[in-house]
Amino acid sequence: GLVNTPFLPALEHFLEPSFELVNLSHLPSSRTQWILAAISVSAGFAGILCGYRRYVARVIPLEEGGMWNRLENGYYIDNFYGKFLVAPGRLASNIVAFTVDAKIIDGAVHGTGWLVQRAGKHLKSFQTGKVRNYGVGVLIGAVALILLLLWGEGS
Repeated sequence: GLVNTPFLPALEHFLEPSFELVNLSHLPSSRTQWILAAISVSAGFAGILCGYRRYVARVIPLEEGGMWNRLENGYYIDNFYGKFLVAPGRLASNIVAFTVDAKIIDGAVHGTGWLVQRAGKHLKSFQTGKVRNYGVGVLIGAVALILLLLWGEGS
């Protein structure tokens, strides 16, 4: 608990080899350290006093009015976030969900499905289940490939 207090500033000396190449700031003057220590101890004593008054002496302040309303509403930070961050974000997400997604993206998906369905209707006549028809298709493809290779050599 007393490491790196105004009484024993030793931690920075322990870590000095790790920070040889880093330009380090130095401890503030001893007066500044004592002032900061006094402020933090005073804040601690103020908390203890508030706790004593509230729970031992049973002095309960009136919980209404200006400051209590601000505290109860969290300094109105949630209202600020709701108005300036959540509401515009919700508006943008509604636009994207009900305009871009519903009309453009869903239209492209449905259009692709329709196109595949139409192509399937036209191509199903080639699926006869007869091996000789498939052999003719392979033969036509092989002849086309040979002609392409021969024609490609000539040019």
